[in-house]
Amino acid sequence: MLLFYIIGSLSSTAGGKASILRHYPAYKSKQLNVSELARVCDISRTTVYKYIGFWKHKKRQGA
Repeated sequence: MLLFYIIGSLSSTAGGKASILRHYPAYKSKQLNVSELARVCDISRTTVYKYIGFWKHKKRQGA
């Protein structure tokens, strides 16, 4: 149920997913911090943390 909530929340952000996918490599290479990533993607820091948490969870499961 929690996974459905996270996926639903992520899919409801207008344009956030495409934008965060574009800027995520800069975050990973420490060129951007979470606040800067949220600002350039026009999403909240909470949403950034949800995306990061979702990707880490998926990576651990090997999907």
